Amino acid sequence: MNKIYLVTLTPLSEYFFGGKKIFFKKNSNEINSSKKEEKYYFVKSEKFPQQSSLLGMIRKEMLIKNNLFKNSNDYSKEEKEAIVKIIGKESFCFKKEDQNFGKIKKISPIFIMDENLYIKTPLDFLPSKENSETGNNNEIFSLNKNKKFLVNYDKDNSKEFYLLEKYDDKKGLNNSYINLKTLSQKEENEIFKEKIKSYVNLLNSTNRVNKEEDNNYYMIQKYEMCKKLKFAFYLELETEESFDKYENIVYLGGENSYFKISFIEEKEESEIEELINKKLSKLEKYMGCNEHFSKIYLISSTFIDKDIYNENVEFAIAKTTNFKNFNSNNNSFNFENRELLSSGTVLYVKNQNIEKLEKELNSYENAKKIGFNYYYKGGEINEYN
Repeated sequence: MNKIYLVTLTPLSEYFFGGKKIFFKKNSNEINSSKKEEKYYFVKSEKFPQQSSLLGMIRKEMLIKNNLFKNSNDYSKEEKEAIVKIIGKESFCFKKEDQNFGKIKKISPIFIMDENLYIKTPLDFLPSKENSETGNNNEIFSLNKNKKFLVNYDKDNSKEFYLLEKYDDKKGLNNSYINLKTLSQKEENEIFKEKIKSYVNLLNSTNRVNKEEDNNYYMIQKYEMCKKLKFAFYLELETEESFDKYENIVYLGGENSYFKISFIEEKEESEIEELINKKLSKLEKYMGCNEHFSKIYLISSTFIDKDIYNENVEFAIAKTTNFKNFNSNNNSFNFENRELLSSGTVLYVKNQNIEKLEKELNSYENAKKIGFNYYYKGGEINEYN
């Protein structure tokens, strides 16, 4: 029997999810300087864990709950067979069509939570103070079909784009998360606080000939989540064993990032997609289609084939993110690096093309199992004339 849980992750301190690495030098522009040149490495955390990291974490908890987790790889043949039944045997891989993750049937995109769920505010919502304070005065950009501008990529390749009504270059796009119950917004800096620390780089110190002259440093930028906030996602398990009210301390990410994990069983018998769509229902008046377009709001990181995107998406308000994943399957090791559309992206699609685009979004069943390619589509766009 399948059961759905709301899983929460409460940070116990600052956390670090592997992100960008930046290298730079200090004093590199000073010619004939007597000062020593200092080299810095700046490692910057992501705000959210990757969906594949959530899968790995849940796999470990499933083994712990079944008394099958060991720090060593010293498993008997019977134990290995039991592990495969519970969590599957392969690492997640975008390229594969249908992987088996054992009793883990589905993981939703990750959200922010206090008493209510927050997701990335659709990027067509204006970044105004008014929008942040109350859910009653939200305004969105609208497409002006009578005003377009032409972009020339080269001699034989150009495309017309719509202008956004109410868009202000100085303010840019919103940088907030929307409460799915009240439609009020929290700015990013009301959720995440940056914490930067500097360290002396002691890597390979045993191989250094002249340690006192080595001025290598590295800085790590971590995040701290504001009080009363936590991460949350839905999880579907195929097991008679209950995880309801199960709690533990888990390690997720790097640099000693610990979280309290909690499971609460959902009493309502629904699919994960149905639960999420009910939470999103108050966005209905801002979403959807009219006689010209359908509007799709991405609520997770999403992969779309480039050719299908170019053929079917008429206009987009979009941001991108990188998905990096190291997987080991059948004694082979692979590194994946893909550019995905970020959650919050809004796609405008001609009505005759919407079916083809939705088919593309839903075709990555393997990725959807662990929380990629989730989207929402709703009612009429009154602002489009």
